[in-house]
Amino acid sequence: CWVEVKDSLRNILLADMRRAGDREVIRGEPPYKVLLGRADAVSIRFRGEPYPVTADQGKDYTRVIIGG
Repeated sequence: CWVEVKDSLRNILLADMRRAGDREVIRGEPPYKVLLGRADAVSIRFRGEPYPVTADQGKDYTRVIIGG
């Protein structure tokens, strides 16, 4: 799925396709703006805890702000 992460300084920390089983550790200045394609296929952990991800209604992608 497509993953795009920007930090509060608008730095792009990640913008790429990822496959099942891929893992990323993101470091930047929170809050993070995240765009996820295929949101149903993604799981996120923030500070070691699961972070809920649900697709926007009627769409297969979602936008979330984490750590804000």
